[in-house]
Amino acid sequence: MIDFRLFIAAIALALMLIGVGVFRYQMKATSCPLHNRLAGRIAVIAGWVSLIGGISLMGYLIVLVGT
Repeated sequence: MIDFRLFIAAIALALMLIGVGVFRYQMKATSCPLHNRLAGRIAVIAGWVSLIGGISLMGYLIVLVGT
């Protein structure tokens, strides 16, 4: 049976990597007149939410392991 702490750590790491990946992709993106800027803004917001969610889960895991 899988340890739920390991599962939470894997999800937290995945969320943080997704957030960093979104930021790296957006840094290389150039503006195109055919695409809407709203999509880029939504991507940055999704990246922040993913990164903060991953960091929060990792903090929760640290508190959980400490108890």
